[in-house]
Amino acid sequence: MEWNQSYIVKDAMSILRAVRDGKHEYVNSFQPELLGMLTKVMLDCPERPEDFKFEVKAPQHEYKNVCLTSGGADSTIAWYYVDKPHGLYIDLGQPYAAKERKALDSLGIIYTYVNMRGCHLADKPWKHIIPGRNFLFLCIAAEMLKDNGSIWFAMVEGEGADSDKGDKSLMFVSLFEDWYKACTGRTIYVQTMVDRTKAGWLDWTTDHDGLTDIIRRKTVTCFSSQEGQCGSCQACLRKYLSFISIGMDIYKDFQHHPMVGAVEYVKKYENLLAYTLGKEDFSHYSRRRCHEDLNAIANARKLLGVVSA
Repeated sequence: MEWNQSYIVKDAMSILRAVRDGKHEYVNSFQPELLGMLTKVMLDCPERPEDFKFEVKAPQHEYKNVCLTSGGADSTIAWYYVDKPHGLYIDLGQPYAAKERKALDSLGIIYTYVNMRGCHLADKPWKHIIPGRNFLFLCIAAEMLKDNGSIWFAMVEGEGADSDKGDKSLMFVSLFEDWYKACTGRTIYVQTMVDRTKAGWLDWTTDHDGLTDIIRRKTVTCFSSQEGQCGSCQACLRKYLSFISIGMDIYKDFQHHPMVGAVEYVKKYENLLAYTLGKEDFSHYSRRRCHEDLNAIANARKLLGVVSA
């Protein structure tokens, strides 16, 4: 039977072990006030030693806003948008972690570093994603927040927000907020960036002096473990296309021209986005993203012809 593996049973055992070992407190997020009242009554018996004291405490919640920061373009724009809140970087052992932290340092982002490399969650990705990663990230960020605080989560329009599927959907965000409140009794909010596409947010930076150049030169959005931006991965292609959308060809920032190095993803997006427009099913890719990315690919092809000539 697996009942003894539930966290209710594990919490009960942890409290009893703490009492047995002479400890005076137990830190817990799951309804700590109610659990504290229960524990106080439970241990208030005639046999209790006179000098015995024990309490259940909630973790220390320090911040009103926490921004999930990766050193990439979207999360850095979110950080600026919210006026530079405290950052959070969680290292799951992803091969590109070192250069992401280097980017964070270059950007001057003050952040908490959580080292979880030993959990090996990045060892078996699903293609380019770590399944359930954002659930873990939101849990850690929520524990850092004061009541009614906000997590800034840089999911943008056109990445599945309206699909009711995956950990970049608004359904996932809503369920997380409800679950966390039910478990802890605390209200936190997950703020997203879904009112603009990736290119739309980049366009927003053009009204803020020097910010577009910072996003171009100091952020890193790349799945390769090597220094710099490979130009061959999906992340590099999306950054490149977002700059094409605002009239900037930054191909020299990549080790390979993204239209060449990431040609398999170029073809993937052309097919998927055209199919989406034809079916008019915008639950995953929004209409605006479809048009922006397809136009960017067409414009990049024209520019590539000039570059190659």
